[in-house]
Amino acid sequence: MRGIRIAVLFVILAVATRAAALDFSLIETRHFAIRFGETSASRIRDAALVFEAAYGTMERALGTIDTRPIDVVVFAETGDFTAETGLAVWSAAATVDGAIYMQPASVLTARGVLDTTVRHEVCLVFLARRYGADMPAWLAEGLAVYHAGEIEVLRRGLSGARPPISAPGDIDALLFDRTDRQRNRWGYVLAYEAVRPLIEGDAAAHTRRGGAR
Repeated sequence: MRGIRIAVLFVILAVATRAAALDFSLIETRHFAIRFGETSASRIRDAALVFEAAYGTMERALGTIDTRPIDVVVFAETGDFTAETGLAVWSAAATVDGAIYMQPASVLTARGVLDTTVRHEVCLVFLARRYGADMPAWLAEGLAVYHAGEIEVLRRGLSGARPPISAPGDIDALLFDRTDRQRNRWGYVLAYEAVRPLIEGDAAAHTRRGGAR
């Protein structure tokens, strides 16, 4: 599983170099440096607002982190996204080394997942900046699904039998499956299910302690 993860990271990290050859417009907002391949001014403006809203959501959920701008690449076409990242056509985005690589905003809007995708990826950046890059995939992705509010969308898209899970590493293997969409989707759902009791249990304990004072 670790070998698969390293291979995926190696492919995506090469994007930073190759993307320079593509035609991007740089838009700098308060918290982001966004390179858009798309050219629609209204779509660029709306997507930039979505990113800033996501930043505010994660800041409230996870607390303030360092204020370095987050680098984002929004590709012009799905073919550009898949060619430059090596990810499947059904992948929405990826966050690697603190930078977000994303399908065209128009594609994600048509799928109805632009807002949740952006929140998910921004959450991953927050987590990496706060806890480092060694957080287990199941924990980081489970937290991102939780805070992005995308679990119902993921569950609606499920089919097939629930994969057997005996250890967190089994969830990681599903998350890094880039060939089987259903196995990959199950990975996100199972990561969420593993993380949710940790979050809500801690919140309940905090409430009880607060009520006792």
